[in-house]
Amino acid sequence: MEILGSGYRATINADSDGVYWAREIPIGAKYMLVFDDQQFRYLALPNGDFVRTEDYSFVISSDERSLDLGLMEGFLTLPARPSAHFDIDRFYDHDPDPQKYLWWNGVAGYDKELRRGYAPNHPGIDYYMAEGNPLPSPAPGTVDSVGEDEGGKYIFIRHTNDLKTSCGHISSAVVKEGDLIARGQIIALSGKSGKNTELANYPHNHFQLIYHGHCAIDPYSPEFTLTQQNCGYYDASRTDPATGSFPWIPLAISDESLVMPNYWTKKNDPQYALG
Repeated sequence: MEILGSGYRATINADSDGVYWAREIPIGAKYMLVFDDQQFRYLALPNGDFVRTEDYSFVISSDERSLDLGLMEGFLTLPARPSAHFDIDRFYDHDPDPQKYLWWNGVAGYDKELRRGYAPNHPGIDYYMAEGNPLPSPAPGTVDSVGEDEGGKYIFIRHTNDLKTSCGHISSAVVKEGDLIARGQIIALSGKSGKNTELANYPHNHFQLIYHGHCAIDPYSPEFTLTQQNCGYYDASRTDPATGSFPWIPLAISDESLVMPNYWTKKNDPQYALG
């Protein structure tokens, strides 16, 4: 990484413990820009927030000339605590056929064969867990909305990169709209709320990642060969009357497509939030 300032440019190095340091830079406010390969797309800042590595970051160094920073492949941690007992009931479905599913890891099959009900064109990840489990925010942000619909009670967290995350079928929220949220802060309790018994007949957290207010995307990077049929997203702003789920919106196949990146802090290996 490098720090850019008025009349100087300094390289930041990291030691074997992951501590970043720099010599002979003025104390005080700095603008910082990361020069790295594309593996690391986010920078964790000392205040617990994050920015994209291609953006300038405003930081302040102390007398010790040290900075508490971290490089991340994505920005999301698990929406569960380390003490929680859960299993993943179903992942995001990349197959637009409502009878079939295709998960990020290449596992494919027929939706009705799954253990816990039928969920055509699943636009999120289901974390099966007992009711009343505390649900942590997977990233810092602001509570965008807390509400209830036929799918049950939900909470949305707005992040600084035009992305939102949501937890569905919760029993209750423990924060309110407008609250600033730290990574790992408890935002809700898990449940099985919802009038649709096919989707909410057992306790689980239906976790979603939404871009630009309506694009429901997969936080995992697909490990199967992407075809035109499987390249797209679900429109979370409306419901398809034919299937009862979100409509599938196709996208052109591209390495830069929003469906290609990994959004977990470690590629396709979700980590728990620290603290």
